[in-house]
Amino acid sequence: MSWIKFDYTPLWKKDGSGITRVPLLESELILGQKRFPSRGLVDSGAYMTLAHSDIANILEIDRAACPKRPVTGISGETEGFVKEVNLSVKHLREVITIPVLFVDNLRTALLLGHEGFFESYRVKFQADQNVFEVSRSPSEQYGKR
Repeated sequence: MSWIKFDYTPLWKKDGSGITRVPLLESELILGQKRFPSRGLVDSGAYMTLAHSDIANILEIDRAACPKRPVTGISGETEGFVKEVNLSVKHLREVITIPVLFVDNLRTALLLGHEGFFESYRVKFQADQNVFEVSRSPSEQYGKR
């Protein structure tokens, strides 16, 4: 797969002091016939892909049947639950199955992190040019649906 270039997305800073630019990908989490479209923040600091637990409710995931996993972030430590779901990213053409850690108090809908996303794709950040590029990893640790 060749490199696909994406623009950073401009967003207002939460403190109102201006605009910041972040690497977002139009994504969709899929489980069975249920789908949740979202903009996923490409986060090289996240050890795995995380999603807000409200998305698990929409996908009708039974959290009691999922393994629990602790997670530490800027808000402190909490516990989430893990479920394998399908991930589709606009312009990347394929659907992959990855583990997602669903967390109640996540400050964003979807973080695309190392386990699952970065193990499936290579990412080159070029923040000084407000672009980033994504290409399929040759290891293909996570397969197609």
